[in-house]
Amino acid sequence: MASNFVEDFPLFRHRLNEPSSFTPEALLDAVRQEKGLPAEPVPRVCLLDFDGDITDWPIASGHAIHFSPWACFHTSMFPLDVDRERCGIVARTIGGPYAVLVAEQMSSSGVKLILGLTSAGRISSKLPLPSFVIATAAVRDEGKSFHFLPPGTIVDPPVDLCAALREELQHLGRPDSVRYRTT
Repeated sequence: MASNFVEDFPLFRHRLNEPSSFTPEALLDAVRQEKGLPAEPVPRVCLLDFDGDITDWPIASGHAIHFSPWACFHTSMFPLDVDRERCGIVARTIGGPYAVLVAEQMSSSGVKLILGLTSAGRISSKLPLPSFVIATAAVRDEGKSFHFLPPGTIVDPPVDLCAALREELQHLGRPDSVRYRTT
């Protein structure tokens, strides 16, 4: 008896013009159901910590403990209080596609601000080591950004990040070390 390829594999029964079944909400619901997790509110501000260096210290010092209701696949969230604001950190979100998967699930869970911290090679020998470089715009080439924003070549943040960071860093007592270009 001949096999019908499309009927034998459920994945191929999905019509191309139908919405995807693999939504962030569906993934979260499946993990909650499988692990018996409650749907509890998550912090409104969260950090994607690329290599985990920022996350390791608050965990080791007892400032952050595991947030067991977090249902994002293959990650753990660690909430902590920063300036009276509850924030969440998810460590080791290495690679753009994985970081986007986690960010989509954060957004579906109610997170309002997602900060992505990553690392890169040295971009200029004129910068002291270590340095923080804040991207003030991004060239859109491919990937997930076209799914979330209107088409365009460059995407800018909704606020002046440099001015906001300069203001915050001045409270640390080293305003002379904060330099930036606007071009």
